[in-house]
Amino acid sequence: MIRWLARLAFTLFTVLIFVSGCLLYWPAADWLPRLLPPQVTSIGLQGSLRAGGMQRLDWPGGGAGPWQWRLQWPGALQVTVGESEAAPWGLILSGWPWQWQADLAGGDLRWLQAPGSALLAGRLVGDVRLGGSWRRCQTASGSWQGAGLQALVPRRLSLGEARLQVDCHTAPWLQGVFERTGQHRLELRLSLANWRGQVRGTAQPGSEIAPMLQGIGWLKAGQSEVSGRF
Repeated sequence: MIRWLARLAFTLFTVLIFVSGCLLYWPAADWLPRLLPPQVTSIGLQGSLRAGGMQRLDWPGGGAGPWQWRLQWPGALQVTVGESEAAPWGLILSGWPWQWQADLAGGDLRWLQAPGSALLAGRLVGDVRLGGSWRRCQTASGSWQGAGLQALVPRRLSLGEARLQVDCHTAPWLQGVFERTGQHRLELRLSLANWRGQVRGTAQPGSEIAPMLQGIGWLKAGQSEVSGRF
């Protein structure tokens, strides 16, 4: 009986190792596209769950990349976004799905792209730590800060100083303030669930950013109050 149980345990262990190996080395091109929303596509995808990367993710109106990931023991996933020589963003995810923690380190903003070009220029420093269970974010702390940030689309504009943080009290939101003394102060609130958001604040008449805000209907000519949704 003992010998039979030992053989059963060895067989189960062997099967577990085999299945784990298959999952770890399962080509990402076979499973990752199936997990992405229909409007999101991967370009230059290679590697497996254990380690891999892709040139970029594309979605309507934008994209991001390049991406690299590596699964570390015991069960921590390390992800970087951006060029390795240009301070890429970093993510370390552990404990998923039951009680997970995600540490996000800021970096260069050129990883976020509009069609054909980078969307923002500059760098955010700092760390944000998130915690939750399954798909729900329950706690958030920390922030990212930066100075001299610029928008590159539709043309180069100075955004000034920025501070961004995540709010998980009701739903995951990205909140931020972009301020340039004597020019503008804009407050951003963006849903991380559906990528819908709003911008409120003030822009002084004659400020560098005022023509762009007027062009998209967020600022009326001769006024300073900014209000818009996207």
